[in-house]
Amino acid sequence: MGDNLAWERQPVALGVDQHLQRGATYTQGCESVCEVLGDVSALLSGAGGEGADQKLQQLQAAVQGVLTARHSAQLHSAALQELKGTYQASGEVTEFGAQLSQRAEALGQQQPYNVQQDPVYRDYLLMATGEEAEAGAADERLDDDIEIEGGPQLAPNAKCPITAKPILELAEPVQDAMGVVYEKDAVVQYFRTLPPRAGGKAIIMAGSTHQVTLAELQPAHKVVRAKKIAERRRRFGGPAAAGGAGGAGAANEDVLDV
Repeated sequence: MGDNLAWERQPVALGVDQHLQRGATYTQGCESVCEVLGDVSALLSGAGGEGADQKLQQLQAAVQGVLTARHSAQLHSAALQELKGTYQASGEVTEFGAQLSQRAEALGQQQPYNVQQDPVYRDYLLMATGEEAEAGAADERLDDDIEIEGGPQLAPNAKCPITAKPILELAEPVQDAMGVVYEKDAVVQYFRTLPPRAGGKAIIMAGSTHQVTLAELQPAHKVVRAKKIAERRRRFGGPAAAGGAGGAGAANEDVLDV
């Protein structure tokens, strides 16, 4: 009986996987479109001329529309994932379309979408106008002795504490739990030279009491994105990106593989 149930579920699972793959492709396509529109907006902003502001507004509205459509696709994919895990074959007809639509709508109500907070939209604004979307608190603090001022920033340090290179020039930036950014090769080598009595902990940033461990280091996604935007802005001649080491955006937290 169990084998028959698994066999009957298989076509549904395969169909779900195909739709999920299409959803992933669609999502990537939406983000690529937003990058292209950012390039176009940067060129238009740099060139100026009559009607430029109106065209920029139209492009901005187009990006918002694309990202809203992407979000709808992501909700649909989330509903599909749930279906794949819970579906049980039966002799009754299953209205997959209606179930998926209802579940996607419920998921959207649980987590309302705000395009202004979407990292892709924030990247678009930086590319197109050099301005950030509104972000969170203006001040953060690292320990009790290092204060970050001037609004949302990429990191509390402008240069790698080990190599002294600006963080936007690092080949592979990583960050510790407090957001301090380092060059990956340099910080990994630093930990390799620590004496055994250090216990795998070190205070690397001068003036801080924060002890860093190799295990807590993660890719500095904000810095990587800022580097990408800066390079594309140089290529397309748009307005200068704001704030040097400044800037913001959500970052995914991936564990550093060392």
